[in-house]
Amino acid sequence: MIPIPPLPWIIASIVFVVAVIAWRAWRNYRFAYAPPPMAPNGLFSASNGDGGYPKSLVVLYDDSCALCRACAAFVEHQPKYVPIESLAAGSPEALERYGMITNVGKELVVVADDGRVWWGAPEAFVTSMWALVGFRRWSYRLSHPMLSPYATAFFQRVSTHRRGIGAVLFGSPYCADCTPSA
Repeated sequence: MIPIPPLPWIIASIVFVVAVIAWRAWRNYRFAYAPPPMAPNGLFSASNGDGGYPKSLVVLYDDSCALCRACAAFVEHQPKYVPIESLAAGSPEALERYGMITNVGKELVVVADDGRVWWGAPEAFVTSMWALVGFRRWSYRLSHPMLSPYATAFFQRVSTHRRGIGAVLFGSPYCADCTPSA
């Protein structure tokens, strides 16, 4: 005969399971509607006054880099909380719309619809991750004070050596005016 656990244990187990399910649902809701995790480092630090979140983002990437092109294609096919438009930094449209931003083409630049600008590591990378459904939690983790220095070092390293990484991963040669980074 199988012993039946006492009724308080059964009730406590049910309460625990319900609490875990409620906590996970709240956590998913909180991450889905949360603001970008890092303060903008860009030209315009204030939002448009609605106190809110960006309604759309434009990611300006280096079109001569195989890794950048692959990342832009990856982002295009991911489910998003916020629409993301990927634009090659050297394109006439990008220069016309964002020519006043000095870092366009040198590093990753993310521009919000309200004029806020993020560039470089890790701000632009983490803001891009914030807009993607599968990566929003990671954007908050990487912007935490404990992990932020590591995220900064990692993204700066990837950004500095992006052409070499692209050459190794995708077999594309370095561009003519670029030299391999040490």
